[in-house]
Amino acid sequence: MKRYIENNQAVETTGKIFSYSVFFILRAFAPRQLLLRCPTYCHPWLSSREAFLFFCSGCIRASSEAVFLSLALFVALLLQSCDSHDKNVLATVNGSPVTRAELDVMIGRMFGEHGTTHITPEIEQKALESLVMARAIAGRERNQADAETLAAIDAKTARYREELLVEAYLKAHAGAYVPSEHDINAYYKAHPGLFGSETVYSYELLASVAKPAPERLPAVLKVLTDAGKQADWRRLAAANKELIWLQKRSDKPAADDRLTGVLKQLAAGDVSDIVYLAGKPQRLRLLEVETTPPKPLDDVRAAINRSLAARHLQHGIREIADEILKDTDVVYLNNVSGKSDE
Repeated sequence: MKRYIENNQAVETTGKIFSYSVFFILRAFAPRQLLLRCPTYCHPWLSSREAFLFFCSGCIRASSEAVFLSLALFVALLLQSCDSHDKNVLATVNGSPVTRAELDVMIGRMFGEHGTTHITPEIEQKALESLVMARAIAGRERNQADAETLAAIDAKTARYREELLVEAYLKAHAGAYVPSEHDINAYYKAHPGLFGSETVYSYELLASVAKPAPERLPAVLKVLTDAGKQADWRRLAAANKELIWLQKRSDKPAADDRLTGVLKQLAAGDVSDIVYLAGKPQRLRLLEVETTPPKPLDDVRAAINRSLAARHLQHGIREIADEILKDTDVVYLNNVSGKSDE
């Protein structure tokens, strides 16, 4: 019933617009003597129904062009009333519009820049429904959250917006950077460890089998001290039940970083001082140092390009920021550390 009344009111309104349009156009084009006899001219305040009834045939004959223009205007108004909503608004949630731009952003985040070519209407509809749910939940939280929570969200939103603006500015002003072949080769040689090169230590270890009892510790330490002068640790350990001999490599999963740190201080053939690991005294003898080659340059070229481009961008950001800050009024009101500057 409500929709019926609204439709009738819309028709009545459109009819009045039509009758007034006829009146003004006739006033511009029709002969004055005919207009004086036309009740539409004399009584423009009549209802749309009365205007149509009183609209005289003489005026129609005398001003067919005016009537045609009026009909065209009437049709345009009718079509506009049938399609008055913004096509970019896909839905509303408690009056809050969900736009096509927001849907495009969400789909881009879900599928990436190059994944949007295979988006079907069904996927778009699901994404729109997700946006609607998110808008509804966000609206509920906005109405329920305390001021502190809303302030924290606003701060994060403002910071993210600044990051996007900075990114857009740098993209427009920092310029693209393509590293030269010389720079790529220099970076590759200076940082082999970043591209798979590794220093591997082969060593032997002479250690206490367990944490020595206090009364046995001096005897164990004496044996380990004298071991520095002996070449065959394996035979020494076989003759002493309190000692164990192992030969290892630092690239094995079970290697201990603390032992690797000791080995880095030695040259091939050197013996370490007595070190303790889990309370057990032990000594290390470095047998060999091997450096594995890095991955081929062609395999890591893209990674080097990204690293050099990032370094160049950081330098460019500093230069751009320094230039902008020259013309920017900055006042630090509080010391971040909380300490007085005096």
